[in-house]
Order: sequence, then structure tokens, then C-alpha cells
Amino acid sequence: MAEKDIVEKSLESYNDVFADIVNGLLFNGQKIIKENELEAESEHSIYKADDKLHEQVRDVAKYWKNGMTTVIKKLVESGAMTVEQIAGVLQLPVEKVKELAEMKLPE
Repeated sequence: MAEKDIVEKSLESYNDVFADIVNGLLFNGQKIIKENELEAESEHSIYKADDKLHEQVRDVAKYWKNGMTTVIKKLVESGAMTVEQIAGVLQLPVEKVKELAEMKLPE
């Protein structure tokens, strides 16, 4: 089992494989996340809970450069949420969310 897990982690570290997996699972196979929009991120992070610091180790971590903008655009375009609702959830000014929703994404 450990060998299978190591191979899986190794494959997921490639941006094209990671993008395919996430697009398949979250976006029904649509090419929303592109491999050139991903950057490797540290697998280690620290968070605070119960007034204590905890370390979290992930198998693979990626930063999606256009992630926030893409998600906001998709939510607004689909009518799933209004700009005001998104601003409330993200605790951002409405004008900032409008700006992100109107941004042109790289092809």
C-alpha cells in the first residue's frame, strides 16, 4: 500500500496530472484549471486551533494563480451567487469582487 501511495503522490506532483484530476473531480472534466496556472506550494502548514499551533502535512499542495478570479467568474456567470453574496462570504468589498468578476482570464 505504501508503494502505491508514493507513486500516486509522485504523479500528483506533476501540474498536468494534478489539473486533470481536479478538473475531473470538481468541474466534470471541463478544462477550468490549466497546468501553467499551477505552482508547487509547501506541503507543510501551521494553523491555530484551541489556542495551540498545529502542523499540517499534505500529500501535494498547489497554488492556483487564477483560482479566486475563475471561481468568482463561474459563480457570477452561472447565477449561482450574486456579487454581493460572494463579497459577504469572502469578506471582501463588493467593488473588489466586481473587479475580479470582470477580469479577463488568460487563455
